[in-house]
Amino acid sequence: MRRTPLRYLALVAVSGLALTNAVGVFSPDELHEHDHKQQIRTPSLQIPTETVRDVPCVDGFADEFPCQNIDLLSFTPITESRLVDGVDRYTAVEYSDVWGWTSDSGENYVIAGATDGVKFFRVTDPSNPVYLGDLPNTGAPRIWHDIKIVNDHAFIVSESYAHGMQVFDLTQLEAATGPQLWLPDTNYLPQTTSAHNVAANDDTDRVYIVGGGTSQGSGSCGNGLHIVDASDPTAPAYAGCYRGDGYIHDTQCIVYDGPDTDHHGKEICVNSSETKISVVDVTDPANVEVINKVAYTRPQYTHQGWFTEDRRFFLLGDEGDENGNGDNDRTRTIIFDMSDLDAIAPGVDYWHDNTSIDHNMYTLSGLVYQSNYTSGLRVLSTAGLYDAETPTSEGLEPIGYFDVYPDNDKPTFDGTWSNYPYFGDGVVAVTSYDGLFLVDVHDDVLAEHEFDARTR
Repeated sequence: MRRTPLRYLALVAVSGLALTNAVGVFSPDELHEHDHKQQIRTPSLQIPTETVRDVPCVDGFADEFPCQNIDLLSFTPITESRLVDGVDRYTAVEYSDVWGWTSDSGENYVIAGATDGVKFFRVTDPSNPVYLGDLPNTGAPRIWHDIKIVNDHAFIVSESYAHGMQVFDLTQLEAATGPQLWLPDTNYLPQTTSAHNVAANDDTDRVYIVGGGTSQGSGSCGNGLHIVDASDPTAPAYAGCYRGDGYIHDTQCIVYDGPDTDHHGKEICVNSSETKISVVDVTDPANVEVINKVAYTRPQYTHQGWFTEDRRFFLLGDEGDENGNGDNDRTRTIIFDMSDLDAIAPGVDYWHDNTSIDHNMYTLSGLVYQSNYTSGLRVLSTAGLYDAETPTSEGLEPIGYFDVYPDNDKPTFDGTWSNYPYFGDGVVAVTSYDGLFLVDVHDDVLAEHEFDARTR
């Protein structure tokens, strides 16, 4: 079944606003959150309203979805994940972010953020995902929920006011056979009331709340980096703050083991802070030190980035530049050479061949998996970054894609926000507003393009 266009004619007219300048249309406070995206988005007219399974990518399509080198294992519309304990809880719910977890027994799970909380799926057989129910949010429904994992516990934040940070023991899912209503094991509240995002470092048992609301401890973290000790997941504890960037939209935090030996062993965070990135040393969370702050050309809204696995390069997406940079309104990924954290070279622009807005990206085995709104999941090789002494604008190479919004590739807030590529064997979980996709990158493509960046 396909959705009927008549149902959405009014929304189509409104969505034209996004084709101007997304940054100019909305205030900074609106850009921090996601309500404005719901107001102007256009639901897909082509996405199936029923479950679809095992559709190979042939001649550029898998069912209705444009693709290259990526097959569709399953698509579960969000309307199929709404029945819990016999109660239909579906009320115009949409998906947002997504993360995954593999249990000690080898079972794979998806944790998908949604308007009314998070939804759990067992996806060990990705062609037949099993819906295991919901963990509802504790505040007024807001579409954005973000999830990361430390010690087999999910840490869940939301822009919903008074949501706090929920903590959920994922091992409970092992015994589940069908959907049920789950409850958090604890809630980190009122230390944080609402937040845009959460990062995790499993090596140090820490989580990092960013874009947060009111926070307590030794002081207010504001919208900055709120550091939490999660070594006891059932009793998360405030550890420190970094407020030096103002609003931080996203971050990646690691124990640094990259090419700059001066900083080996330090725990660092690379923050995406609206107009710049900052690199900070959080080894002592009570005394965070700034290593560097880096601007780049034509910033519109510094959104999210991720290290290559050897930590040499940091790949960054700017959520506003596809609408705000004049003639260069193509998707842009900014490449930073991070060989020297104290003297980071200016970023190099890689221009994609489409115009969609970029969102979240992650790296694995030399590849980068990008979720770029209307153009869907894009997979690129980073091998070219190592072909020259310094990165060039040709340093990334597209090797596959799966378009979860077949209607168009316009720079609008439609389609997908995120993906999780870490299950292995090329299986990737992708959420769109409309449902959960599980896709599979072709084995021959992985065999040709995957590599260990640490040996380059």
